[in-house]
Amino acid sequence: VNGVPIGSDTSWESIETFATTLQVGDVVAIEGLDTSGAATMIASIDFANGARIVSGTDWRISTSLQDGWNTQAFDDSQWQRATA
Repeated sequence: VNGVPIGSDTSWESIETFATTLQVGDVVAIEGLDTSGAATMIASIDFANGARIVSGTDWRISTSLQDGWNTQAFDDSQWQRATA
């Protein structure tokens, strides 16, 4: 969140849950690495008021990391849209 890691995992076979407090304008960035074939990532962000954000085609993806990619100031408009 905003460039600060809140968790990590190295197993593609498990589901992980990470808890944090989010504020309006926060950036949630997920870094994933697959070294052998197609990759899939599904994210679900649940809020205390019952709202939920689920990863989908409105999320952006890149095959390389750029400085500041996980901060609010980063312009991801040149990144591809995720596929679902």
